Amino acid sequence: MLPLAAWCSRRGSPSDVNTVIGFAPLGEDWIEEVGEAELIGGWAEVPLPEDFARLIDTDHYHVFLTSYDPVLLFVQNRTARGFEIHALTTTRTKRKFSTACTYRVIARRK
Repeated sequence: MLPLAAWCSRRGSPSDVNTVIGFAPLGEDWIEEVGEAELIGGWAEVPLPEDFARLIDTDHYHVFLTSYDPVLLFVQNRTARGFEIHALTTTRTKRKFSTACTYRVIARRK
């Protein structure tokens, strides 16, 4: 049986394993942290929660971003303590801006 998150991303019946599209269910070796960040002036520093960081290999984790505005996002300076999110506007402006995004951190358990 797949986890509920995997079942929700399926087409067809829950018993048809071949209908999973674009989703890799997290196994027992993986753990995730999900949150939101407000980027002030085009960037934000996101600390990893201590209880989450104690459970994962902080040398190798993945960060996925989704913007709530028409901006390009990227991750920089991933460390054992956290990471930075930076945004580039899709328009040509030198004005500082603020935006918000959601992030998903996936890592293997220690």
